[in-house]
Amino acid sequence: MDKEAFLDKIVVKLHNNIQLDDLEIGTVISALRKYTENPQRPYYEVIYHDEYDNTEHRIMEPMSSRVIEDPLGHTIRDDHFELRFRRLVRGE
Repeated sequence: MDKEAFLDKIVVKLHNNIQLDDLEIGTVISALRKYTENPQRPYYEVIYHDEYDNTEHRIMEPMSSRVIEDPLGHTIRDDHFELRFRRLVRGE
């Protein structure tokens, strides 16, 4: 599929309120970032796995952050997070 046909397919899906696939979503997000000149800010994802293979995901931004210069000239970024998971505990 050529580029024009791919973009036309996205436009048709958007006009008809049809779910986009992951590649199409990524294409739209990239185009919007380029258009608005907003680069993606880094984020942190914390994933909790329990013994029953249940998972919880949290997208997090640091509560506080500071930059430290060490004696060797390295820049160290020190980020502080507050993390809280509420989970169901079976049989305790």
